[in-house]
Amino acid sequence: MTLAVLLSGCTPAQYARQADKAAYGLIQDKQAVALGEQRPFTIDYARADVGAVEGRSRLLLRGEPLPAGDEPVRLLSLSECLELASLASADFQDEKETLYIEALALANQRHDWAGFFGALTGTVSHDKIQDGPEINAASGAFEVGFAQRLAQGGLLTLGAGLTVLSDLTGIHNTEFGSFLTAELAQPLWRGAWRGFAYEDLYRAERDLAISVLEYERFTQTFSTRITSDFYQVLQDLDTLKNEEDNIVRLEQALRRTQVQVEGGQASRIEQDQTEKNLLDAQVRLARLRQQYQSRLDRFKITMGISTAFNVAPDPAELAALTRRGPAPIPMVDEQALAAIAEQAAAEAAARYDAEHPGAAGDPVGREAREAFIRRWRDQAYHDALEAQVAHAAYQAVDIALHARPEVLRGRVAVRDAGRNVLIVADRFNPRVDLALGIGASGTRPNEPFRVQFHRNERFAELLLDYSLDQTDNRDAYRLALIAESRELRRYNTLIDDTRLDVIDNYRELIRARQTYDLQQRNVAVAERRQRLAALEQAAGEASARDVLEAEEGLRDAQNGLTEALVAYETTRIEFLASLGLLDVDAEGQYHERETAMRFTRLSDYYGSIDIESSEEGAAFRP
Repeated sequence: MTLAVLLSGCTPAQYARQADKAAYGLIQDKQAVALGEQRPFTIDYARADVGAVEGRSRLLLRGEPLPAGDEPVRLLSLSECLELASLASADFQDEKETLYIEALALANQRHDWAGFFGALTGTVSHDKIQDGPEINAASGAFEVGFAQRLAQGGLLTLGAGLTVLSDLTGIHNTEFGSFLTAELAQPLWRGAWRGFAYEDLYRAERDLAISVLEYERFTQTFSTRITSDFYQVLQDLDTLKNEEDNIVRLEQALRRTQVQVEGGQASRIEQDQTEKNLLDAQVRLARLRQQYQSRLDRFKITMGISTAFNVAPDPAELAALTRRGPAPIPMVDEQALAAIAEQAAAEAAARYDAEHPGAAGDPVGREAREAFIRRWRDQAYHDALEAQVAHAAYQAVDIALHARPEVLRGRVAVRDAGRNVLIVADRFNPRVDLALGIGASGTRPNEPFRVQFHRNERFAELLLDYSLDQTDNRDAYRLALIAESRELRRYNTLIDDTRLDVIDNYRELIRARQTYDLQQRNVAVAERRQRLAALEQAAGEASARDVLEAEEGLRDAQNGLTEALVAYETTRIEFLASLGLLDVDAEGQYHERETAMRFTRLSDYYGSIDIESSEEGAAFRP
C-alpha cells in the first residue's frame, strides 16, 4: 500500500522531466562523441502566434517585444534575424524535436537491454453461490528484478518477489510468501559469439551520434538560408531604391528634352520616348514594391513569426557589406594572385613601352597601352587562379568526403548491409541454447523474509532446434546479398555525385566572385557614360535616346553589382557550410572554422563504422 501511494505521487509532469533528463543526457553524450564537446540543447519553443500581435505572449528579442499593429517598424540586423529564427522557426524546431525523439527511443532501447523491472498486482473477489456460501478472496504480488542482455546473445535475469493470499477473514487466514530467482539463457551456436545480439543497440547508438552531426550540419545550412533570404530582401530593397533614383534622373532628362523640343533642338518623338521610359520605370517601381513586400513576408514566415509583426532587415547591413566588399575566396591565396597580376602588368608595361616608344604622350596611345596591360594582367590572374582552383577543388572534395553526413550515412549503409549478410547466414546454423537457473522461496506460511536457501531449486536445459526446410533462410540470404550490392552501388554513386557537387559549387563560387569584379567595372563605366550623356544632352550634343540608354545601363549595372555581391556572399557561406567549415552557437550566430568538422571522431569511436563486405561482396571504391 505504501508503494502504491509513492507511485501515485509521480505526476505526468515529473515523468516528462524524467524523459527530458534521459534524452538530453544521451544527446550530450553523443555530442561529445561526434563534436568533441557538449553544446546547449533544448526543445523549448518560443514562436509568437497571431495572438501576440494583440499584445499577448509577445516574443522577446534581446529583451524587447517585436512591434505590431500601429507600432513603428523595427529594423533587424543579420545577427538579430539569426537569433530570432533559432528561437521561432518551425523548421528549426522540427529538427530539434526529431533529434530528441531519436534520443528518447535510444534511452528506451537501452532500458530494454539492461534495466530494472517491477510490478505490483492484486485482486479482490467476492463470489456468492445460490443457496450456498459466500467466498471472499484476495491476492497480491510485488515483483522486482534486473535483466541484462549480453553482447554474445545471452540474457541474465535476477528477480525477487513477495506474494500474499487471504480470504479476508483475518490475519490468521492470510499467507505471505517470497521468492528469489537467477536465470541465464545463452545461445551456443546460432546467434552466439559474434556480437549479433548487440547489433541493433550498436546501430541505434551510432545512428544517434550521426544524427547529432546531422543536426549540427542543419544548423549551419539553416543559418546560411536565413542569411541568403536576409540579403535577398535587402537586394530587392536596393533594386527598388535604384529604380527610384532612375525615375528622378528620367524626370530630369524629360525636363531637359522638353526644353530642347521647345527650342527646336529635339523632336517631339524624343520627348515621347523619354516620357514612355519614365512611365515604364514607374510601372516597374510599383511591381518592385509588391515584390519586396512579398519577399519580406516570406522571410518573416521563414524566421517563424507572423507577417503581422512590423520588422524588416536593416539596409545598413547591405551598405556595410558593400563597403566591406567580398570576403576572401576559400582555399585561394588572393595575395599571391594579386602579386602575380601586378608582376604581369609590370612586364606588359615594359614590353609595350619597348615596342611603342612615346605612346604614353598620346591619348589614344595611352588608352591602347592601358588596354594591353589590363589584358595581360587579367590573363595572368586567370591562369594563376585556375591553377589554384584545381588544387583547391581537390582539397574541397577530400574535406567533403570526410565531413558530409550523407557520405557517412552511405558508408554506414554499406557496412550494415554487409553485416546483415553475416547475420542472415548465421540462420543456417542450428539453434542450440543453454538455460541455467536457481531459485529459493521464503518459509511458509508467514515468514517470507526467511529464505530457504538450503532448499533451493536448480535447473539446466539444453535446447536443440534445426529445420530441414531452409527455403526462407535461403531467400533471405540471397536478398541480403542483393541489398549489399545495391548499397555499394548507391555509395559509389554518392561519392561520384559528391565530387561533382563540390567541384560545381566551388566553380560557381569562383564565377560569382569574377562576376562581382566585372560588375564593379561595369558600374564605373555606366556612371561615366551617364554623366557624359547628361552633359552632352544639356549642350545639345546627345540625343534623348543616348541619355535613356545610359540611364538604363546605369540602373542595370547597379542592380547587377548588388546581385553579384549578394550571390557571392551567400554562395560562399553555403559552400563553407557544405564542408563543415561553419560553427553555429546557441544564439544562432555562425562563425567560420579554420578546420572542417569531420566525422573522423565517429569513425574512431565506432571502429566498425568502416565499410565491411561479406566474403562474397565486392570491395568498395575509395
